[in-house]
Amino acid sequence: MDLKNWFSNFVGSTSLNNIDNKKLKKYCQNLKESHPGRIISNYKGWQSENLNLQSPIIKNLVSEIEKELSPFKKILDLKEKFTFKVISIWANINTMRDFNIPHIHTFSMLSGVYYVSASKHSGDLRFLNPNLFSFGYLRNESEIFKKYNMYNCNNVFSKPENSKLVIFPSHLLHYVLPNHTKKDRISLSFNCDILENVGHTRDAR
Repeated sequence: MDLKNWFSNFVGSTSLNNIDNKKLKKYCQNLKESHPGRIISNYKGWQSENLNLQSPIIKNLVSEIEKELSPFKKILDLKEKFTFKVISIWANINTMRDFNIPHIHTFSMLSGVYYVSASKHSGDLRFLNPNLFSFGYLRNESEIFKKYNMYNCNNVFSKPENSKLVIFPSHLLHYVLPNHTKKDRISLSFNCDILENVGHTRDAR
C-alpha cells in the first residue's frame, strides 16, 4: 500500500536566553495599570492592544523571535525571496483561574507565545486536532490505541515555563487552560507573515 502524509501540522519550541524577563515583566505590568486592555479569546485575563514593534524592549524581543523563524521557512519550502517577519505582538496577564477559549489567529501564517513569567501549573497551551471527526470524538481513545501518535491523537499540549518560546501555524486551533497558581502568568503572543526580502511589504499569498 502506498501511504502518504497529508495536511501535517507542527509546533516548535525553544528557550530565549537573551531576554531580560524582569524588565519585560515590569513593562507588561505597567501596561496593565495604564490600559484597560481588550477581550478576544481571553476569559477574565488581561490582554493589551497590539504593541509598537519599534519600542526598544519589544524590538529586542521581536529580533530574538525572528532568529528562530528560519526552520519554518524550510519546513514550508518558501522561495528564497520570502522570509517570515513578526507583524503584531501583544501582552497577556492571566491571574488565578483565568484562561483562553479555543481560537485561531487570522491574517497570518505563523503565531506563537513567549513566556515572561510562568510555571508548569499556570496553564497548558493545548492544540486541537483540526479534524473535528478525529478518532477521539468517535470512541474512547485509551480503549483503542496503544499510544498516541501524529495520526490518532486528539490534542497535544505544551507546558509553560519562563523564557519558553512556542511557534505554530496560525490556523491551528488552540486554547489555554486556567492558571492554577496565585502568581500571574505573563506572556507575549505574536503573529508572523511572509514578506519579500527586497523592500516589498506585502505577502505573497
